[in-house]
Amino acid sequence: MRNKMTNQTELHSWSQNRLIGFAAEVLEAEPDEFSTTENLIELGLSSLTLMRLCSQLEQDGIHVSFSAMAEAGSIEGWQKVIEASLEKAYETEQVPTVVPSTKTTTDTFPLTHVQRAYWLGRNPHFELGGVAAHGYLEIEAESISPEPLQDALNRVITANPMLRAIITEDGEQKVLEQVDAYQIPLHDHTHLDDATAHEKREDIRADLWQQVLPADRWPLFEIQLNRMPQNRWVIHISFDILVFDLWSLEIWVDQWWNAYKDPTAPIPTTQSQFSDHVEHLVALRESPKYQAAEAYWEERLKNFPVGPELPLLASPAEFGIPQFERKQIRLQKETWLKVQEQANKRGLTASALLMAVYGRLLAVWATQPHFCLVTTLFSRDHASEDMLSVIGDFTSLMLLEIDCAAASNMSELAKGVQSQLWRDLDHRALSGVEVLAKLAARENTPGRALESPFVFTSALGTGRSYLDAFGQFGKVVDAAVQTPQLLVDHQALEENGDLVLNWDYVSQAFSEDQVASMTQVQLSWLTALAESDAWETSELFASTASKWQRIEQNSTDWQPTVQHQYLHGPFIESATRTPDAIAVINEDVSISYQALDRASDALGLQLQEMGAKSGDFIVVHMPKGWQQIVAVLAILKTGATYVPVDPKLPPQRVSEILKQTTAQTMLVADTNIDTHGLESITVTKSMLELKPSAKPVNSATSEDLAYVLFTSGSTGTPKGVMIEHRSALNTVTDVCERNQLRSLDRCLMVSSLSFDLSVYDVFGILGVGGAVVIPTNERATDPEHWHELIVQKEVTVWNSVPALLQLYVDFLKGKNTLNNLTSLSHVFLSGDRIPLELCRSVKTHAPQCNLVSMGGPTETSIWCVEHVVKDIDPAWTSIPYGVPLSNHQIHILDHALNPRPDGVPGEMYISGLGVGRGYCNDKEKTDATFITHPISGERLYRSGDWGRWDKEKGWIEFLGRSDGQVKLNGLRLELGEVETLMTRHSEVDMACALVVSDGSKGDRLVGFARRQTPSLTEADLQNWLSSHLLPSFVPGVILFLDEFPLNPNGKIDRKSLLIHVQKDLGKRSQNHRAAGEEEQKVMAIWSELLGHDVDDPESNFFSVGGNSLLATRLSTMLSEVSPTPVSTITVFECPTVSQQSRLLLGNDTDTPARSAKNNASSRRERQQKLRRLRKSN
Repeated sequence: MRNKMTNQTELHSWSQNRLIGFAAEVLEAEPDEFSTTENLIELGLSSLTLMRLCSQLEQDGIHVSFSAMAEAGSIEGWQKVIEASLEKAYETEQVPTVVPSTKTTTDTFPLTHVQRAYWLGRNPHFELGGVAAHGYLEIEAESISPEPLQDALNRVITANPMLRAIITEDGEQKVLEQVDAYQIPLHDHTHLDDATAHEKREDIRADLWQQVLPADRWPLFEIQLNRMPQNRWVIHISFDILVFDLWSLEIWVDQWWNAYKDPTAPIPTTQSQFSDHVEHLVALRESPKYQAAEAYWEERLKNFPVGPELPLLASPAEFGIPQFERKQIRLQKETWLKVQEQANKRGLTASALLMAVYGRLLAVWATQPHFCLVTTLFSRDHASEDMLSVIGDFTSLMLLEIDCAAASNMSELAKGVQSQLWRDLDHRALSGVEVLAKLAARENTPGRALESPFVFTSALGTGRSYLDAFGQFGKVVDAAVQTPQLLVDHQALEENGDLVLNWDYVSQAFSEDQVASMTQVQLSWLTALAESDAWETSELFASTASKWQRIEQNSTDWQPTVQHQYLHGPFIESATRTPDAIAVINEDVSISYQALDRASDALGLQLQEMGAKSGDFIVVHMPKGWQQIVAVLAILKTGATYVPVDPKLPPQRVSEILKQTTAQTMLVADTNIDTHGLESITVTKSMLELKPSAKPVNSATSEDLAYVLFTSGSTGTPKGVMIEHRSALNTVTDVCERNQLRSLDRCLMVSSLSFDLSVYDVFGILGVGGAVVIPTNERATDPEHWHELIVQKEVTVWNSVPALLQLYVDFLKGKNTLNNLTSLSHVFLSGDRIPLELCRSVKTHAPQCNLVSMGGPTETSIWCVEHVVKDIDPAWTSIPYGVPLSNHQIHILDHALNPRPDGVPGEMYISGLGVGRGYCNDKEKTDATFITHPISGERLYRSGDWGRWDKEKGWIEFLGRSDGQVKLNGLRLELGEVETLMTRHSEVDMACALVVSDGSKGDRLVGFARRQTPSLTEADLQNWLSSHLLPSFVPGVILFLDEFPLNPNGKIDRKSLLIHVQKDLGKRSQNHRAAGEEEQKVMAIWSELLGHDVDDPESNFFSVGGNSLLATRLSTMLSEVSPTPVSTITVFECPTVSQQSRLLLGNDTDTPARSAKNNASSRRERQQKLRRLRKSN
């Protein structure tokens, strides 16, 4: 390395002249056309050219920060950065220089981290693996001379070592000293008709489109020449990206073209070799710069996000070998120049803007707005001018964090992205592949695709694109790129001044329509950004195609079904119409409508004598029984609000509720109950005999409160949900009308009065003139008692959470009397995930029953959505959430309250008549949850539930609660997904999943299941789940329960389940089976490599801290003690201690060679399938 100049004045003068010359060259301007104080980024300087400048300065011993140079921006600013760098007196050996190698070109040398990732990605054991990093182009030319074309290519191959490179079986690269002359196959189709010739051309394309060339055989490219009718020519070019980056493609094609046009012109050669660059990267690992980068990323990774999660057509585990398709869009030159001008005015590079647009676009479809992308760098750092002409894959990767929630407009977002990019570029000495490996280790997903399988590549700032280079031969009519372990490879480049944006995407993951929608939005945003007023407004992000139109399609029009002012209005009408009909049945009491009306009038008058009036809260504190019905009707008749408080609640919780309501009066059914100091009235049986001469005076309006229900609060303090008369009345009236409930219907009231389902039981049934059947308080949760009432009292309506119906179905199964379900005409289930098997039981044994899945928070007046279950699709993982009820609207929105596209998960916000007033005496919580939409002006309730709109099926799919998403080993997990898949097993009818703390071992996922046969084992269920879920999602412990504990509202009591977990974990032995001699050797190697003890012979290398980089080192360590070499791929194929111990004995049958043979066979089959597919299209 050249020593640092000691004369800083001389260096300063030299650096200024050099900087001016550099800027003039890259800006294609004369030195006097810009000043030394102008911001060169605003004049169009790209980050790629600035990286080149930093590298050139570093070669001369001037160690500058990229971010400092970028922020300085001008010649004078750069001079100050250089001066400050010199004052810090860096060690001259901080960064090793690239020295031309003394090795022969045929020596093997290591792969770069990116090359190794590409090479390992060929292995189908990786998620989204089994494909090569590969490119394909198709060029139409008017005239080609085949022999000169071939001769020119061979001259270029001779001059460029990496065009003769292969990858050895043990993962090293090697340049072959001599190779046979490459023969370009010529297909002469001039004698064929156009249709047949086109079909032949398609056959060639299908063979080469996603070709997987053997990496250990030369050449790593294939070129075919096709002569078509009318003397048209087509050049088909297939190449493996293992030996090319985009810059190298331009070098290769330029040399080939020049040699073709002038066979006598010499081919440029270089003193430097690609192996010199690789040796430099190895030496860099020992430098202070590398160590600083490692420390930087270690700190960043503590709170670093993973990649964006977008809705996929299927799980990557179900893809098989990924198939790539390309979508290309263009922004015309004139518009693109305007966009760049607007970006430059804001101090932004074009690449930073396009990264921000790409990130924000993904956020429209992504579950979370905060994620990371992978961006590629053409990393010829510390490279001499000579190295700039070397062919090879100099690509490096870098992770870029994007937080779309932190920016309200594109200007803010792009500036934030650029600033983060500049900071990260200062620490690019640590390869992005290494960072990804560390991220995968944190997430415990070593065999998964990249933790961010979305890549952005900018080829801007290179002067021209590889498409322009290939375009010298003719018109590029088709091109595609595929990369293992990616879902989308997005490239930005220029062609003839146009901006070209390529989306190479896995077709099994995204539909053509979805990608078309995404690129349409991307193009519309970029077009809008050509004008200044689009940059600083949030309206740009709201301008997606869906807007509010989809939301309106997913809502019901206002239905004027509400004929009454009060929730109890329909009951009064029923009492007038059919006074002698039975209204309530409880124990030995059958109460007529007239008796119920008179008793509630009498009680209401008594309350008003005590001062009850509109706006007052009156507590109903009594056990289940007919007295509850009299009490709530009486309260409503006075205009007051009823507040049910279950007497089973702990006294402290009762006190907390009473404190929030400031209630003064309590209605009870027992004089011995604690009234907590409130005035009280006891509802007695004698009230049923009263005949009051007057009725209570009700001064309330439909907008006054009907009831307040207290639910669990996240802080531990109960929250009181306030619901108005009109809101609750709308729901109960609509549900009755759409399900055609009539006066002959009778409903079993299994829910507590303090649970919102009871509102429908009481006011829905009494509103149509039916009867409410109430279990005795002592047997309120006894399914045998329910059965007696259903049969004896002719109950036709069941309304509960799924777990209570499951109890009843289990009871009938035990009695072998499931056919008794036929007496039920209507079954409404809500409040929890509905097991598919429970629905099947109902549909099988009561096919005439109207089975309805209801949904909605208490805050939206019982329910806001329904789905009538007719047929159960075998492919369902859950019952659809459904469509909104009348006068309810559901909006699926992102973090910025913009509508989600069809099929994209988002948080569900509810608007319409059913939205409650808020939380009792809690303005802060009310304001946070009940909001006004900034664009539509609608009042919305933020549900905390996640869902997505399925336009094709016409319903909403419920995805669980946003606060029900947990992180296990850093991986986001929706417990409901695990629970649903467990119940899809044929022998499981009920399931639950929890993340529990297991002491020093950290958190672990535990499953609970109720099996139908004792033959089902924990291992059986785990193996079954493994075929549907990522390994991290499969519960490590599954406990089988005869019955699930339920809370007072009939939902699964998850807290009680923890007791079962602790008991089971305590019983499980912590001792492993004794390890054999060879297993002990393997465990010793693992312990040394991983830095902690490994003592279980069944351990999986990747589950105890291993990753792809460590797998490479492990293969070397195992090879030292194994009779045969152990490849990196073998480590992935045999990841456990026991499997690797067999390798040491030389008797494992699953060898890499066999796998390679099978892989080659599968590739041929895949290529034949692709050819047939393209023919059919």
